[in-house]
Amino acid sequence: MGKSQDAIVGSRQMGGGFGGCAITLVRKGKETETKEKLSSLYFEKFGIELKIYDVKIGNGTSLYTGK
Repeated sequence: MGKSQDAIVGSRQMGGGFGGCAITLVRKGKETETKEKLSSLYFEKFGIELKIYDVKIGNGTSLYTGK
């Protein structure tokens, strides 16, 4: 998969010196096919099962006032 994939909005490698991971933003509705394709390509290349953690963007931080 590369820059021509319209399902992927952006991706960034994090912590590469310690094994690392990639954070990838995927268009809504394209999650399943993207995960399947990435998993397949990763296994073909490295012979290792890709671990994927689904997350959702939240509202960020807020001030807790204790009320």
